Amino acid sequence: MSRAQFVAHLEGEILSGQLEKPELERVLRRLFSAYGLRFDQNFGVQSKTALLVRNPETGQMNAAPLDNAQMRSSLATYFVDQLESGLDYGSAYVRRLDQQKRADEDALRRLTQRANQTRNQDDIRAALQAEGRLNNTLEELMPTQGENLTFFSDYQMGWMFFRYFFWNFIGKQNDVQGHGSFMDGNWLSGVSFIDAERLGNRDVLTQEALDNKGLNHFFYLPLILGLIGLVFQAFRDPQGASVVGMLFLMTGIAIVVYLNQTPLQPRERDYAYVGSFYAFAMWIGLGVMALYQASQKPEIQAHMRGLALPLVAGVVFYVMEMLTGGSHALSFSVLFMGVVATVLYAVSWGLGKTSLDGAVRAGALTLLAALVPFLMASEGWDDHSRARRRTGVDMAKNYLNSLAPNAVLFTNGDNDTFPLWYAQEVEGIRTDVRVCNLSLLNTDWYIDQMRRRAYESAPLPILMDEEKYRQGTRDVVLIDRNSEPIDLLEAMNYTLDDDNLQQFPGQKGYFHLPGNTFTVPVDSAAVVSSGLVDAQEAKLLKDQIQWTLTNGNGNTQSYVTKNHYAALNMIANNGWERPIYFAVTTGPESYLGLQDHFRLEGLAYRLVPFKSPKNDNPNILGAIGTDIMYDNVMDKWVWGNMDDVEHGIYMDENNRRMVTNVRLQMANLSEALLKERDPERAMEVLDELMRAMPKENVPYSRVMMPVAETYMQLASDTTLAPNTKNLSEVSRLHAWKMAQEISDDFMAMQEDNIAYFTSLEPEYYMAADREMQFALQVGDRLVRVMKYFHPTSDVTKALEDRLTDMESEVEAYERNLVDLGDFAF
Repeated sequence: MSRAQFVAHLEGEILSGQLEKPELERVLRRLFSAYGLRFDQNFGVQSKTALLVRNPETGQMNAAPLDNAQMRSSLATYFVDQLESGLDYGSAYVRRLDQQKRADEDALRRLTQRANQTRNQDDIRAALQAEGRLNNTLEELMPTQGENLTFFSDYQMGWMFFRYFFWNFIGKQNDVQGHGSFMDGNWLSGVSFIDAERLGNRDVLTQEALDNKGLNHFFYLPLILGLIGLVFQAFRDPQGASVVGMLFLMTGIAIVVYLNQTPLQPRERDYAYVGSFYAFAMWIGLGVMALYQASQKPEIQAHMRGLALPLVAGVVFYVMEMLTGGSHALSFSVLFMGVVATVLYAVSWGLGKTSLDGAVRAGALTLLAALVPFLMASEGWDDHSRARRRTGVDMAKNYLNSLAPNAVLFTNGDNDTFPLWYAQEVEGIRTDVRVCNLSLLNTDWYIDQMRRRAYESAPLPILMDEEKYRQGTRDVVLIDRNSEPIDLLEAMNYTLDDDNLQQFPGQKGYFHLPGNTFTVPVDSAAVVSSGLVDAQEAKLLKDQIQWTLTNGNGNTQSYVTKNHYAALNMIANNGWERPIYFAVTTGPESYLGLQDHFRLEGLAYRLVPFKSPKNDNPNILGAIGTDIMYDNVMDKWVWGNMDDVEHGIYMDENNRRMVTNVRLQMANLSEALLKERDPERAMEVLDELMRAMPKENVPYSRVMMPVAETYMQLASDTTLAPNTKNLSEVSRLHAWKMAQEISDDFMAMQEDNIAYFTSLEPEYYMAADREMQFALQVGDRLVRVMKYFHPTSDVTKALEDRLTDMESEVEAYERNLVDLGDFAF
């Protein structure tokens, strides 16, 4: 049960006023006791319709009437918060400790700074006490040995090795990266009754799931043949089996131990264990020999002794699962493989009883076993073929060709860096641009590279001597709590002064910036004459820009790492001479709080010397250079054969994520053009988006919502959409056709999702709560926007009816959930 569902359970069942006072008190005491808390410590039961709640500030008990709906809702939420605080395990417990750790670190930093300044014994004692509190929190966060071993077996071995192993020899659910959800990235066999034990009902699936090219059904056959070969070699050639087994272990499980991987990896890591998959493939080949040997031994008793083991093991596992109430996935898998192995041996034994000679039997069994690699190829070919796909190189060209001459482009990850390097190094595209990877900028050797000339790109203006950024020096730079604006160049010079080292008790010293709000001067005449700003933007110019350094969550930074410090040094010394861009994929944590001074020009934000007015669209950071970006999109961008509908190309998850970003930026451009009362160009951008990234190659995602909404607006009359006044009637009819088409596809996707979710067992349904809410929200937003721009249309009424049907379907399902069960945080 999700947190929201448990809150609703408390509000609607426990606190509804239906329970008598003794029963209500007994239920609440038992609930709090289950989480190691005392109910009467902060609460009491006054009557069946009123509770007592202690005010945490005064300690006084106040009455909370349960006949007030708002009070019931607040109490239910407060109860859940209190219950979470009593947990000493699980994600809520760790989140609470993480918050405590951050608070302790902040207090230690503040008290240490004060102690360094005053040298007062009381201040020093307070800093040491804060350090002790932090150490206690860190000790609580330290996992036990048992938790470490559970993590190793469940995550590192189960999720990060055997899941990949089973992908290759049992089957695969889809090509979406999995982080534990039953809907993404799991292994599955294609044997529905077994898969349903782990992944929920498999009889009703969405069209999106069925169309995913990563859906591969191998029906356990490669694994069965490999295990037969393993057992065969182990008995016939123990030394050879030990060699292959050692290869399997050292290129598989040993790598798991060596890598010691953490959760939430940026990508799937199956490629790390390919060596072990090769080793197992050898046993698959030996499995054919094992079947041939079986055909030469007509004694059925010899075969039955070996086959009895998996069948008996499967029965034992089934009984254990029945006793513990667990899933039957393991027992069903073992029994299924045992039955299939029995059939294979029966066929081999049957061939041995015929009068066929050995060569014919060998040929027949080889042809039979060849069905396994044929099955693997037929199922897996489509999600391994890269035929005709040039998206990596072409998107790199789009990044580079969208930039002004002699630009600096900050990137962050592998996928938005390596293709750009290839385009420059191999194809010689835009070698005047300097691609600067912020992840690598944490190292001294990479800063050295950035300070040297490369092809046509001048050295970057990182004005620090090598000893100032050498590894171990200024890896972390603290930031003082001073909100007074400071010139960025002066702040850099202050931090580069070795005399300003801040020493901490019992720890190494740190350099620090004297504040977190910076200014950079602007020469208005120079930036206008250089063409950096146009006439409209020139009105926004001031003698300096001012901003506060923030993290990805928008909170004030208390420190910066070396990469961001070097980027700030570059900005301070650039003087608006060299264009500086941030790739749209770097993320808010890399933007240094400069978002208000961004201008989107393609797939990168350009740093500009003015602050943009606040935009209502949360997807738009800063301003949009509509003329520049329109030219880039329509005249310079290439599409890597994504528009090849006739032959089709395989777009894996990485490519689909990239397309999501491209679609989003083009939708933002179209919306900006429409706001500028340029509907024809706005529609041209949307039409290019639909042509270049068709749904046949790149299925729709939620990012297409703004596209549908802009088409709806373009198709509306000028009363509701005055910015479309200059649009021709032909274009308006085309926009209406596209709006209907996308809306229908979108609503069908949500109907598909709801039908799937409501086909699931309750435990899977509850686990999919977030995705189900998304589906309903998308449908609701679609109807609301269509209703606004086309209130009297039959299309609007049809969409509204479909949404009502979806909501009714969910309501009917949830009405049948009588027993809500226990809430696990």
